[in-house]
Amino acid sequence: MAFLQVQVAGPVIAPSGLPPHAAKIEFRLRSYVAADDTLAVPQLVTANVIGGAINATLIGSPEGVVYDVDYVALLAGHQRRIPMRHIVIDGSGPFSLADLVEQTVRIPSRVKSETSIKRGDTLSLGMIWVGDFDQRLDHTGVDIAASLLGPDGVLRALTVTKLTPATDGEVEITMTAAETAALPLGPHQIDIKFSTISRVSRTMTGTITVLQEITP
Repeated sequence: MAFLQVQVAGPVIAPSGLPPHAAKIEFRLRSYVAADDTLAVPQLVTANVIGGAINATLIGSPEGVVYDVDYVALLAGHQRRIPMRHIVIDGSGPFSLADLVEQTVRIPSRVKSETSIKRGDTLSLGMIWVGDFDQRLDHTGVDIAASLLGPDGVLRALTVTKLTPATDGEVEITMTAAETAALPLGPHQIDIKFSTISRVSRTMTGTITVLQEITP
């Protein structure tokens, strides 16, 4: 499927509530992306804050295109670059920038974002849905799906269980021993997708490296 041309727009304000001075939002593809034999390179897309808002045209795809996002502004007489977080464009839009950066999934501090398992191990991860200020978000009415993107480029589904109370935003993500036994060796990216009536958001949360099982 060909790339989608997607509009990302919306207001941007300073903590004072006023439009920031000489500010811009920069979007950069995290890696090379291909669709219908067309290659997209990690070129910078800049959206100046004009009248307190930005408007940018990015590319997207149903599989998701990942951008790293920076806020660049004149602060205390010096231009400062402040990393925001990555966003994923996986629909035709248009999208609000605030919506794209607001929702993410975090692995609790007690769980490393990079871990390893052996083929034939049971995989179980606890995760928390949090907002832009690390507040827990209620997952009532939210459909949550998860998958592993393997080194072979294949997405494999994970089982997601929403834990109670819903206001804690906690979910458990699992894969059975029989399923991990069939995984290719190497690093796998965890991909989480949240679906509501109004929009779908996706985030990548960590890496699991699959090691060769030990045969007795």
